[in-house]
Amino acid sequence: MCLLYRPPGAATAGALMVGAGPYELTPLKRECRRRCRERVRSGLRFGVYCFGSSIGLMIVLIALDAMSIPLMFAIAALVLAQKLLPPHPAVDVPWPC
Repeated sequence: MCLLYRPPGAATAGALMVGAGPYELTPLKRECRRRCRERVRSGLRFGVYCFGSSIGLMIVLIALDAMSIPLMFAIAALVLAQKLLPPHPAVDVPWPC
């Protein structure tokens, strides 16, 4: 059953990390996060915004080690903080002036 999950090679993991890093700084990420924080019931559009606000962190999880429980916990805690807490530099990229 080792074929179910194969960690990416070093080059692939590096490329994923290089792609995920800049995404965290984009206006698209900020807009997705803003929309994901809105008080709505549910729906596909809401789900897409929440997916867009956390995809960079999910890519980091896949690139480093998707089967690491501590890393899963840390990423999940950060995603939850970004979703539920008001914007703050400790968990968010500061908004441009």
